[in-house]
Amino acid sequence: MNFATLIICFGILFALLLSYKWISDGAQHLFWIALILYFDPGGFFSGFSDGSLFWRIKYYDVFFVMMMASWILSDLWKNEISYEKHKFKFFTIGIALCTLYFLAVFGYIIPNVYGYEDFLLFLQKNRQYFYCLPVMIAVYQFTYFRFDAFIKPFLVISICSLLAFFMTLLTGIELLPVIKWSRFGENDRIALWSYGLTNWLLPMGFIVLFLKSSVKGALRRIILIGMALMFVTIILTLTRREFMRVFFMLFSIPIILSVTGRGTLAGGYRNVIMWGLIPAILLFLFFPHYFGLASNLISETSGMLLGASTSNVDYRVSGEGDLNYVKQIISDHPFFGIGFYPAPWEKVLDMKNSGITLGLALDASNEVPIYGAIMRLGFVGLIIPTFIHIGILMVGVNYLTMLKRNYNLIKNNPMEILIGLTLVYYFFSLFTSDLFSLFLEYYHFPAFALFTSIIAIFMGLGARLAARVSHHATLPVSTIGIPTSHEQNKLL
Repeated sequence: MNFATLIICFGILFALLLSYKWISDGAQHLFWIALILYFDPGGFFSGFSDGSLFWRIKYYDVFFVMMMASWILSDLWKNEISYEKHKFKFFTIGIALCTLYFLAVFGYIIPNVYGYEDFLLFLQKNRQYFYCLPVMIAVYQFTYFRFDAFIKPFLVISICSLLAFFMTLLTGIELLPVIKWSRFGENDRIALWSYGLTNWLLPMGFIVLFLKSSVKGALRRIILIGMALMFVTIILTLTRREFMRVFFMLFSIPIILSVTGRGTLAGGYRNVIMWGLIPAILLFLFFPHYFGLASNLISETSGMLLGASTSNVDYRVSGEGDLNYVKQIISDHPFFGIGFYPAPWEKVLDMKNSGITLGLALDASNEVPIYGAIMRLGFVGLIIPTFIHIGILMVGVNYLTMLKRNYNLIKNNPMEILIGLTLVYYFFSLFTSDLFSLFLEYYHFPAFALFTSIIAIFMGLGARLAARVSHHATLPVSTIGIPTSHEQNKLL
């Protein structure tokens, strides 16, 4: 594939947008499309070309420029958001301080102390980390003023990515890159290179099934079809933690909705069983042997969690095995960690195969990111992230409380409710079922980019709700960009 041609196409698209008389509307659509593609749904860029378009230009460099250009052309950067502004300011300052620590201490000072500093390589490999703050601010403003323009491209791109994945598997035509590796047999585990925001489809679907007075009509059916496709995709991965996440959703999402007083427990589980027939039929028609493989994995996972035998206890759960090397490095470097180690993954694997402690630790810490974060950043480096996470918990509780008390002011905007609750679930799972991944964002730039953008979307939705509460839903649409229920019904 000629990726230079792809860049030319992007350039043509951007030039066409410049010619629009309604430049503000054109810019908002380009922004959201660029943001969604920034996270590489389907792994098109990262799988086919390792993210490179030409020379050292990566796909996320191009989409970052598009987002910033769209932000400027939209003139939204000139508008001030008064609602919830102080809360968002807290997060922007926290992210800025994290970025400063990442640059000065993690990337430069600590590697210099231990003699493996390569600051130019650090900047080159981690430049997306430094895009996050401006993207975060832009996403916050676009969410507050133009969130309605996000829904359609998100659903279309996400579902098309999943359909392309299945067409690749069934026809052999490589529309998207696919990863295959083994668990019970040869290459029986199948996954996409990257999911981007596509992962949202599964919790969104569950929320639709459990939420009273939820999304209706064609939009509901599209979301639930996306949920079914995402569920089949998870089955094909044969990954324990993904299976566990599905089970966690089934009892955590009703708990979250019960806080708002809008959940329906019995009806929700009845809907789950009914709509669960769709992924079951898809598996039966196209991947029938995965029923047995999934059953084996569930049995294996249950034995591991219940500790039926010592052989079933995974080293990632017990904290043993190669994680002992990680613990030793943390013990030796508790305050500032080991910083940025300038080695490609191939070299890390060579170090591991040679029995070098650092190689064993770097590999094992990727399996349990919370260990990896402490080993790389040190406990000092996690002080500010800890305050950010505490802030997220407080904002989440405040959002649910505000939604419960003022549901009638937003009930005609179901997609705002749906995305907002999806992000509440995201943060809830981060501090519960995904606790082992805590702080991954602060040393892994793709995760940091996603994390900061999710914070911005969540805060923007909170500000929209606060605006309605403050003005009893009487603010002019032209003033704050909040679409009416009629406009939302025309999204698809």
